[in-house]
Amino acid sequence: RHTRYISVTGVQTCALPISYELVATDRHGYLFYDASGLMATVIQRDGRSTFAKSDPTPQEAFAAVTTYGGHFGTFDVDEGAHTVTHHTQGSFDPNDTGVDLRYRYQVSGDRLALTVFAAGDGAVPTTWKRLPDRTNLTPLERRFVGFKRLVSNEVKDDKGQILPGPAGEIGRAHV
Repeated sequence: RHTRYISVTGVQTCALPISYELVATDRHGYLFYDASGLMATVIQRDGRSTFAKSDPTPQEAFAAVTTYGGHFGTFDVDEGAHTVTHHTQGSFDPNDTGVDLRYRYQVSGDRLALTVFAAGDGAVPTTWKRLPDRTNLTPLERRFVGFKRLVSNEVKDDKGQILPGPAGEIGRAHV
């Protein structure tokens, strides 16, 4: 099932030495859980600035990393404790890679509320809204559904040499 991010309130300290307030009116994001036990989430602040040149200034790089976040991995739900645990296999925040992120959950209709307990930050409630499945996928679009594991994202030149590139990019052309 696909879930669309609809609100976040509270203050959360990130790995960088700053605190920021997550406000529903200026954030977008998605949360995905699937039947094979995988999950992923991404959230970004609205109005992110583009870099003036291809290589960002330190200020531009700082602004970019403090306005985007996400992680992926597997998940388990403990119905008795009303918790869901994200077992992270990768994260925008390297300190969250390989750790278990535990949330209290509450489901009400098409809403999923998750509350994380981060050390020193207190409870940070988030609310997500379930998205309906798309029913108008073409046969070709349906073939895209279900791919889940990255096998390779190597970019090679015309001689077959692997070209260096930023991690996490999916076939983005650099001109």
